[in-house]
Amino acid sequence: MTELLRHPRKELREIVRKGEHITEDDLIEMHYLKAVMKETLRLHPPVPLLVPRIAAQDVEIGGYKINAKTHFAMAVNEIALANIVHKFDWALPGGASGEDLDMTESTGVTAHKKDPLRFVAIPYLF
Repeated sequence: MTELLRHPRKELREIVRKGEHITEDDLIEMHYLKAVMKETLRLHPPVPLLVPRIAAQDVEIGGYKINAKTHFAMAVNEIALANIVHKFDWALPGGASGEDLDMTESTGVTAHKKDPLRFVAIPYLF
């Protein structure tokens, strides 16, 4: 979320029609969102996601066909994050800008922000 607060939502709002939810088909065109997610995971890797999320064989879950060797956890995360970014405008308390964010992390098994990130979700009016 921190990385997305620093960058515009222009790509999302150009691809997705006003008021609609983002779908898997929309993700194909969202090159910037994918790049931000990959870079965020590279800079701040969460331990649970280090375990591979790859289908070992062809499977059907809830009507969705998942082919063997498909990385499926990223697509779910991308859709959820894209919808959150698309449906809201985000602001930092006190009118701070994204460049003012303290990105210092504490040490441990997983990386946590030294100072918790606080932001305000403002519904985006289409």
